[in-house]
Amino acid sequence: MGVLNKYSVQRVGFKDVDEWLLYKHYAKRRCNVMFAFALVDGFEVVGVCTLGMPPTPFFSKIFAKGTYLELNRLITNDDLDKNALSFFVGYVLRNIGNYCVVSYSDPNNGHNGYIYQATNWIYTGAGRVNQKDKRGVNKFFYNKKEYHERHIPETMARLGFILDSKKTKNQNWLDNGGEIVPQKRKHRYFYVCGNKLFKKKNLDIIKSNFEIYEYPKDANTNYDTSYEVKNKYIQPKLI
Repeated sequence: MGVLNKYSVQRVGFKDVDEWLLYKHYAKRRCNVMFAFALVDGFEVVGVCTLGMPPTPFFSKIFAKGTYLELNRLITNDDLDKNALSFFVGYVLRNIGNYCVVSYSDPNNGHNGYIYQATNWIYTGAGRVNQKDKRGVNKFFYNKKEYHERHIPETMARLGFILDSKKTKNQNWLDNGGEIVPQKRKHRYFYVCGNKLFKKKNLDIIKSNFEIYEYPKDANTNYDTSYEVKNKYIQPKLI
């Protein structure tokens, strides 16, 4: 049986994907969700995809308000048929309207974005807009809790750290018992959905603001998706 006959895709509510975000995805946390979709086999949900506002302020400077989204979670069971994931992502992109969509794949978790490559997204490199900017990225931990790098100065003040103005932010964090784990930059992909006029306009925006690169081809590592979702069935629609 082909994927078109076996699987369907349904728009679902935020609560329908909450368990997937908190327990099935490696990030183990909620994200901003404006659209949520479920990949369904019969009446069983076997994958979810969510899209929301990207946290990067830069996008508001180049794209018109309300025209851009981040595909921020894509989670499926491991035993799907070949091409099921491409079918799922393709359906989502065709059914959200006029949007410029960005998504990231995290090499720190063994991901290179092969699903984006298979569905013809534009690869614009890893991390920062300017690829010549080689500043690294880090994860900050204190007492085994992770804190976002963007808010470290405020976090240190809130936690009552003793700060030395002659030292860097990172050194002050380490001196107060924190831990810093260096990270690779995430791969960034774009896809423009919608009508021809919208696509042309926003493809031009992407090409004028980002360098386009060859797809990365490192080995992928799958994370553990063995968690069994409890609320995994879609109620049949009454006709």
